[in-house]
Amino acid sequence: YAAFVATSLLAITYIAALPASLVLVAASVLPLVGFMVWEGPGVMVLLALGTLVCAVALQLRVFSIHGTLLQALAAERQNAALVQELQTYRQTLETENASLDSSLRAAAHAAHRDPLTGLFNRRHVTAYAEPLAEAVQAGREQVTLCMVDVDHFKQVNDRHGHRVGDEVLRAVGTLLGARLREGDCLARIGGEEFMIVLRQ
Repeated sequence: YAAFVATSLLAITYIAALPASLVLVAASVLPLVGFMVWEGPGVMVLLALGTLVCAVALQLRVFSIHGTLLQALAAERQNAALVQELQTYRQTLETENASLDSSLRAAAHAAHRDPLTGLFNRRHVTAYAEPLAEAVQAGREQVTLCMVDVDHFKQVNDRHGHRVGDEVLRAVGTLLGARLREGDCLARIGGEEFMIVLRQ
């Protein structure tokens, strides 16, 4: 009986391996029950019944813990799959956000640039001039405005075509832009009209 108790304790401490506990309990319970039945009735029968109850309770506990362990392992696998799925979604969102950010920057750039010359457009000049006008009125800034108009530009288009006219506008924009300082602003505000804001 002492050997059975020791073996049972060993089985309880080894609950992670269900087959091992089954073997240990069977190897200790069956010979013990057989020995007690062979010894005779009375106390031995009670001991045999107590031993069976102990063995059944032990196995029920082992089965319960083993089931809980299997459930925990399954939950852990599900959690790992969910984490992987969330990481995939996160990477997808980061990629989409980067693409959206790039698109928004391109849209903002396009909204403030003249598509032909690449210079700023009238919308940009308006946004640029508002805070600058307040600084001029407050006496914190001095500004010079230059208006540039290409003379007889219609004749260039009529005589040489719009493609040559576009090249002329781009060349004028490049020529003007090469002579500006940092902080100055050059914009195409009309067909052949350019505006330059010179600060200080």
